[in-house]
Amino acid sequence: MARDPKNDGNDEKPNRPVENPLAFPVSRRRFLTGTGAAGLAAAASPLVPSGRAHAATPDGTPEQIHLTWGRDPSRSVIVSWASAAQAVNPRLHLGPHPGCGERIVRALQKTYTDGLNGQTVFTYHAHLEDLSPDTLYQYVLTADNDSNAAQPFTASFRTAPAGRAPFRWTSFGDLATPVTSWVLSYGQSAFAVQAVESFKPLFHLLNGDLCYANLNPHVQPAVWADFGNNNQASAAFRPWMPCPGNHEVEFNNGPQGFTSYLTRYSLPHNGTEFPGRWYSFRVGTALFISLQADDVIYQDGAAFVGGPAAPSW
Repeated sequence: MARDPKNDGNDEKPNRPVENPLAFPVSRRRFLTGTGAAGLAAAASPLVPSGRAHAATPDGTPEQIHLTWGRDPSRSVIVSWASAAQAVNPRLHLGPHPGCGERIVRALQKTYTDGLNGQTVFTYHAHLEDLSPDTLYQYVLTADNDSNAAQPFTASFRTAPAGRAPFRWTSFGDLATPVTSWVLSYGQSAFAVQAVESFKPLFHLLNGDLCYANLNPHVQPAVWADFGNNNQASAAFRPWMPCPGNHEVEFNNGPQGFTSYLTRYSLPHNGTEFPGRWYSFRVGTALFISLQADDVIYQDGAAFVGGPAAPSW
């Protein structure tokens, strides 16, 4: 397959969890029975901050908000989001408290046009550097054409500790979306996000096959949007570190199919011409390595899927 460089003596104190006011404990029984009538109703409406309204017409209002670690998790975090239309002057306000030592970080815009339905997707990435280790920060996202500018999106995160220290992380893959009209989506997806929040980890590992947009080929951006808005209840408060799987390979979206994934995520650089496909990061004395394993695929992904124009048998 063609390669495209363009595309694609420390204190041992436990890390304090970031309190997410949207989260609440999820029992094992509730998690496993999430596809009941009440469960599906809740799952169809991913948690969003109270008081937030959706714009009647597409604009630059931030949505699908998620965090990733930068090059040093104790000192750098990347805040990423999307908007339904191109944002004007997208920016992040950062500070320990609003108006106290606040700094403004301009976001970098990354876009792509879906190769099947022609929709242009607008994403934004604010790189936060020179942070202090094991410190709680509050941030605000907005734009000049943010319909919620009077009450912009506000959240918080904690940087990783420096040096040897205990911390907690969670991990799963194959999340999908809670919108059950999409292929391979299911109601428990919303409860899985809530389960992460019940543990209040420092970060979460998202291990491939993120949303199965490639199995919904004519509406891939819409599937990604439902996935991102579902995850936002947790991913806006703590880094969710993804690993691409075979279902991130999409028809007509780049020579390797990863244009959508690579546009939406900003990840620690791997020092090669192919950033985002694999990477590593260190928290304290633990090294985490994310490896993509799509060189050979014998499952329903990439070249082994019939494609959007395949005949029905």
